[in-house]
Amino acid sequence: MVKNETNKQRENFKIGGTIMKAITLWQPYASLIALRFKTIETRTWNISYRGELVIHASKKIIPFDNLFQDLNETQRLVIMHTIKSMYGDYNNMPVGAIIAKCKLISTVRTENIRDRLNTIEKACGDYTDGRYAWLLSDITPLEKPVSVKGKQGLWNWEVSQNAQ
Repeated sequence: MVKNETNKQRENFKIGGTIMKAITLWQPYASLIALRFKTIETRTWNISYRGELVIHASKKIIPFDNLFQDLNETQRLVIMHTIKSMYGDYNNMPVGAIIAKCKLISTVRTENIRDRLNTIEKACGDYTDGRYAWLLSDITPLEKPVSVKGKQGLWNWEVSQNAQ
C-alpha cells in the first residue's frame, strides 16, 4: 500500500477510536449500502445503539436473478450497471471485508415507514410487519475493502494497524 493510500485509509477509521460497531450483510446488500441504493437495513430485532457503524460484506453472494422481482427491468438494469461499474462484474463484489462506514441514526417499525419508501429501497429489505428498519446516514464507501472475518448480529470490530 502506498503512503497516500495508507493516509486515506486512516481517514476512514479516525471515528470512534480502535473499536467500531459492525454488521455483516450478504452481498449484494452490503454493496448496495456502499453504493447508497440502500439506506435502510431491516432486521427482526431492534437495537438501542446509535452511532458509527461499519458495513461488512459476508462471503455469500446471492445470485442476481433471485433478487429484486418487484422492480421493473430498467430499475434492475440500473442496479446491475452500477455494481458492474464499481466492481467490473457482479461476482467481483468484495466479500469477507469491511466495505463502508455510516451512522445508525434511528430504528423504526417497518410498518411505520414502508409506505414512504421508493421502490428500490423497498426491494432491498424485508418490510413485513413486526420487523425493524435501521436508518443509516452519512454512508461512505471505503476506497479499499479491509479483509476481516464477519460475525452474526451487531459486533465489535477492532481496527487493526493494517486498517489504519
